[in-house]
Amino acid sequence: MTASATNPTPRKKRVRAKRASYLAGCEWIALNDEPLDLDVENVAGYISTTLLADIFKRDPRDLAEKIVAIRNPQPKEKPARVRKPRAAKPKAATKKAAPKKTTTKRAPAKPKDGTPGPKTLANVVKLDQPVEPVVETEVAPS
Repeated sequence: MTASATNPTPRKKRVRAKRASYLAGCEWIALNDEPLDLDVENVAGYISTTLLADIFKRDPRDLAEKIVAIRNPQPKEKPARVRKPRAAKPKAATKKAAPKKTTTKRAPAKPKDGTPGPKTLANVVKLDQPVEPVVETEVAPS
Protein backbone atom coordinates (compact mmCIF):
# COMPACT_ATOMS: atom_id res chain seq x y z
CA MET A 1 0.00 0.00 0.00
CA THR A 2 1.18 3.46 -0.70
CA ALA A 3 0.60 6.52 1.41
CA SER A 4 -1.96 9.01 0.14
CA ALA A 5 -2.87 12.55 1.02
CA THR A 6 -5.80 11.45 3.16
CA ASN A 7 -3.97 8.62 4.87
CA PRO A 8 -0.28 9.49 5.40
CA THR A 9 0.74 6.15 6.98
CA PRO A 10 -0.15 2.87 5.32
CA ARG A 11 -1.73 0.17 7.49
CA LYS A 12 -0.69 -3.41 7.26
CA LYS A 13 -3.39 -6.03 6.92
CA ARG A 14 -3.55 -8.45 9.76
CA VAL A 15 -3.75 -12.05 8.76
CA ARG A 16 -5.03 -14.44 11.34
CA ALA A 17 -3.18 -17.70 11.33
CA LYS A 18 -4.91 -20.88 12.32
CA ARG A 19 -3.70 -22.25 15.61
CA ALA A 20 -2.60 -25.84 15.83
CA SER A 21 -5.15 -28.00 17.58
CA TYR A 22 -4.67 -31.56 18.81
CA LEU A 23 -8.26 -32.57 18.10
CA ALA A 24 -8.29 -30.86 14.68
CA GLY A 25 -5.07 -32.70 13.80
CA CYS A 26 -6.56 -36.04 14.88
CA GLU A 27 -9.68 -35.40 12.81
CA TRP A 28 -7.63 -34.38 9.76
CA ILE A 29 -5.49 -37.53 9.93
CA ALA A 30 -8.59 -39.68 10.49
CA LEU A 31 -10.34 -38.28 7.42
CA ASN A 32 -7.41 -37.78 5.02
CA ASP A 33 -4.49 -40.15 5.76
CA GLU A 34 -5.55 -43.73 4.81
CA PRO A 35 -9.09 -43.32 6.21
CA LEU A 36 -9.97 -47.04 5.90
CA ASP A 37 -7.09 -48.31 8.06
CA LEU A 38 -8.39 -49.25 11.53
CA ASP A 39 -5.24 -50.95 12.89
CA VAL A 40 -3.74 -48.92 15.75
CA GLU A 41 -0.19 -50.20 15.08
CA ASN A 42 -0.33 -49.11 11.43
CA VAL A 43 -1.81 -45.69 12.27
CA ALA A 44 0.86 -45.12 14.95
CA GLY A 45 3.54 -45.57 12.27
CA TYR A 46 2.24 -42.85 9.93
CA ILE A 47 4.52 -39.85 9.50
CA SER A 48 1.59 -37.50 10.08
CA THR A 49 0.70 -39.26 13.34
CA THR A 50 4.29 -39.14 14.56
CA LEU A 51 4.60 -35.46 13.60
CA LEU A 52 1.41 -34.51 15.46
CA ALA A 53 2.50 -36.56 18.48
CA ASP A 54 5.86 -34.74 18.53
CA ILE A 55 4.25 -31.31 18.24
CA PHE A 56 1.89 -31.91 21.15
CA LYS A 57 4.34 -34.08 23.15
CA ARG A 58 2.05 -37.11 23.17
CA ASP A 59 2.61 -40.81 22.67
CA PRO A 60 2.01 -41.82 19.01
CA ARG A 61 0.08 -44.93 20.13
CA ASP A 62 -2.37 -42.83 22.20
CA LEU A 63 -2.81 -40.51 19.23
CA ALA A 64 -3.39 -43.53 16.95
CA GLU A 65 -6.09 -44.86 19.31
CA LYS A 66 -7.83 -41.47 19.16
CA ILE A 67 -7.64 -41.45 15.33
CA VAL A 68 -9.08 -44.98 15.07
CA ALA A 69 -11.86 -43.99 17.47
CA ILE A 70 -12.74 -41.04 15.22
CA ARG A 71 -12.71 -43.28 12.14
CA ASN A 72 -14.86 -45.99 13.71
CA PRO A 73 -17.21 -44.38 16.23
CA GLN A 74 -18.99 -46.79 18.53
CA PRO A 75 -22.59 -45.95 19.40
CA LYS A 76 -22.87 -44.68 22.93
CA GLU A 77 -25.11 -46.69 25.20
CA LYS A 78 -27.68 -44.67 27.01
CA PRO A 79 -27.59 -45.19 30.75
CA ALA A 80 -30.62 -46.92 32.17
CA ARG A 81 -33.10 -44.43 33.48
CA VAL A 82 -33.66 -44.86 37.16
CA ARG A 83 -36.98 -43.62 38.38
CA LYS A 84 -37.44 -42.51 41.89
CA PRO A 85 -40.36 -44.14 43.62
CA ARG A 86 -43.24 -41.80 44.18
CA ALA A 87 -44.51 -41.21 47.64
CA ALA A 88 -47.74 -43.12 48.18
CA LYS A 89 -50.73 -40.88 48.60
CA PRO A 90 -52.83 -41.73 51.61
CA LYS A 91 -56.29 -42.96 50.67
CA ALA A 92 -59.24 -41.28 52.25
CA ALA A 93 -60.99 -43.79 54.49
CA THR A 94 -64.35 -42.00 54.51
CA LYS A 95 -64.85 -41.64 50.76
CA LYS A 96 -66.30 -44.50 48.79
CA ALA A 97 -65.19 -45.18 45.29
CA ALA A 98 -67.68 -44.05 42.67
CA PRO A 99 -69.31 -46.89 40.76
CA LYS A 100 -67.97 -47.42 37.26
CA LYS A 101 -70.22 -46.30 34.48
CA THR A 102 -71.13 -49.00 32.02
CA THR A 103 -71.97 -48.31 28.44
CA THR A 104 -74.05 -50.41 26.13
CA LYS A 105 -73.70 -50.52 22.39
CA ARG A 106 -76.80 -49.67 20.45
CA ALA A 107 -77.74 -51.30 17.21
CA PRO A 108 -77.45 -48.89 14.27
CA ALA A 109 -80.71 -47.23 13.40
CA LYS A 110 -82.47 -48.41 10.24
CA PRO A 111 -83.43 -45.73 7.74
CA LYS A 112 -87.17 -44.95 7.51
CA ASP A 113 -87.27 -44.64 3.70
CA GLY A 114 -87.03 -48.41 3.11
CA THR A 115 -83.42 -48.51 1.89
CA PRO A 116 -81.26 -51.24 3.38
CA GLY A 117 -79.63 -50.38 6.65
CA PRO A 118 -75.98 -50.66 7.51
CA LYS A 119 -73.98 -53.21 5.57
CA THR A 120 -73.99 -56.44 7.45
CA LEU A 121 -73.39 -59.91 6.13
CA ALA A 122 -77.13 -60.60 6.11
CA ASN A 123 -77.83 -57.45 4.05
CA VAL A 124 -75.01 -57.98 1.55
CA VAL A 125 -75.43 -61.69 0.82
CA LYS A 126 -78.85 -63.26 0.80
CA LEU A 127 -78.19 -66.62 2.34
CA ASP A 128 -81.37 -68.28 1.15
CA GLN A 129 -80.74 -67.52 -2.57
CA PRO A 130 -78.34 -69.58 -4.72
CA VAL A 131 -75.11 -67.94 -5.78
CA GLU A 132 -74.33 -67.78 -9.48
CA PRO A 133 -71.03 -69.43 -10.42
CA VAL A 134 -68.34 -67.23 -11.93
CA VAL A 135 -67.26 -68.35 -15.40
CA GLU A 136 -63.85 -67.26 -16.61
CA THR A 137 -63.47 -66.74 -20.32
CA GLU A 138 -60.31 -66.23 -22.28
CA VAL A 139 -60.01 -63.07 -24.27
CA ALA A 140 -58.25 -63.38 -27.62
CA PRO A 141 -55.50 -60.82 -28.15
CA SER A 142 -56.43 -58.22 -30.69
